[in-house]
Amino acid sequence: MAIDKIQSESINLADNFAFTGTVTGAGVTNTPSFMAGNSGGQTLTNSATNVLAGNSEIYDSDSAYDNSTYRFTVPSGEGGKYLFGLGCQFETGAAGRMDNFALRIRVNGSTVIDASDYPGSTTENRIPYKYTSGILNLSAADYVEPAAYISLSSGTPTITNGTLTFYGIKLTD
Repeated sequence: MAIDKIQSESINLADNFAFTGTVTGAGVTNTPSFMAGNSGGQTLTNSATNVLAGNSEIYDSDSAYDNSTYRFTVPSGEGGKYLFGLGCQFETGAAGRMDNFALRIRVNGSTVIDASDYPGSTTENRIPYKYTSGILNLSAADYVEPAAYISLSSGTPTITNGTLTFYGIKLTD
């Protein structure tokens, strides 16, 4: 006899169950997912948006991250909600003066997450590690890339060697 409906009062939800057949809707696999970093520092163009060079893959479940273009492209059939995170440390050089900077996560070339800071012409050589994240609703073939804007009144804008982290993971369809 098939069970049509189970009421919570008649079953112990803490028990383990052995099913025959297929159980659907029990969860997602959270793939595709990836994480990339930088294998060296990166010199940035002052007063411009720069794509960040996540040239070192830490992992990539579906080969959807390209470490030469620094883009994650949503595979066919994998549209849905994704969590993305981006972090790094900015430097100005010994005599640098930083006016402002922003971490940006871009979809198809347009900024969708912008975490800005205005330190007010600080003379710090390195700004503490900065991080941003967000949930994006993506379709197949959308691409996501890490970017940053930095403005210095003096010095050379760079990303500190080995501090870039860019990741994404599918949450749900």
